[in-house]
Amino acid sequence: MFALSASAQVLDSASFENYSLPTDSFDNGSNGTKFFENSDVISPVFWDTAWGGYWAGGWALSNQTDSTREGTDGLYQSITGNASDGVNYLVGQNGSELKWPGPGGVYLLESVAVTNSAYTYHSMLNGDAFAKKFGGIDGNDPDYLILNITSRSNGIWDQDTIQFYLADFRFADNSKDYIVSDWQIVDIFPLTQFDTLHFFLTSSDTGQFGINTPTFFCIDNIKWSISVGLTVSKKPSIKLYPNPAQNTLIAEGVKEWTIYTIQGKALLSGESENVDIRNLLPGTYLLRDSEGRSSRFIKQ
Repeated sequence: MFALSASAQVLDSASFENYSLPTDSFDNGSNGTKFFENSDVISPVFWDTAWGGYWAGGWALSNQTDSTREGTDGLYQSITGNASDGVNYLVGQNGSELKWPGPGGVYLLESVAVTNSAYTYHSMLNGDAFAKKFGGIDGNDPDYLILNITSRSNGIWDQDTIQFYLADFRFADNSKDYIVSDWQIVDIFPLTQFDTLHFFLTSSDTGQFGINTPTFFCIDNIKWSISVGLTVSKKPSIKLYPNPAQNTLIAEGVKEWTIYTIQGKALLSGESENVDIRNLLPGTYLLRDSEGRSSRFIKQ
C-alpha cells in the first residue's frame, strides 16, 4: 500500500461526449476507427478483417437505447437503455484496456460508472444456447460474474485488483441474489502511478473453452486525478492470518480496524486483533487500520 502527498491535484473525467454518433448507433471499428480519445484517456478498438470482419477486442462506443434486445442483438446496448452521463458510453470486451499516455504527474483513479450490457444481462437472467441461467433451475446455484480492474505502469502490474460483482447469486437467501441493471458508481481505492487500466471478467459459468457467460460490460464517466509533485512511499502492510479464513482473522498489532469491500464500501469496524468475519460472504476484502495501513484477505 502507498502513502501519498502532493503539491497539486487536478481532477479530470471522460464520458466520450466529444464523439457525435448517429442516433441509435455504435462504432466498433468497422469503419476504420482505431481508438476513442477523451481528455487524457485513450480507448483502443480492435477490428479484425478476417472472415468478413468482426469486433475482435477493446471498446465500442454506443448511444443505443433499446435494452430489451437479447442475444448478440443486445451486444452494443447497456441494460439501462442509456448512458450514465450524457448519451455516449463504452462497451468493453474481456481484456479491454484504457490508456493514459499523457506526460507528468501520478494518476489516481477516483471512480467509474459500470453496468451490464443487454446481451450479458439477458443471458444471465434467462440462459442461452451457450450459457446457463444464473441460479440454475431452483435458484440455488451460487453463480457470479465479476468485473476485475487492475493497473500497470511502464509494464509493471499493480498488486491490487478491484472487483465489482455484475451479478451475485451466492446468498443463502435467494431473494438477495441480483444482476446489476442500473449504472453503479464504483469508488475505488487509488491505483497509483498507472498508465493503463486493464478490465477482465471472471464467472462461475465456465467450460472447456473458458467463460460461457457473454464477456461484455459497459462503462461511462471515468474520473481520475493527476497529482503533480506527488511523492509515493510504500507503507508496511498488516500481517493477517490465517488467510484465507472462515470465522476469525488475526490482525497482528492492530488496535482499530475497518473492513471494506473491494469497491470501497465500509462493512465492519472493531478494536481488537481478533476480527470476527463469520457474517461476511465468501470473497476478497480489505482491512485498513487507524494508521492507514491495509491488507487484503479472503473469506472462505
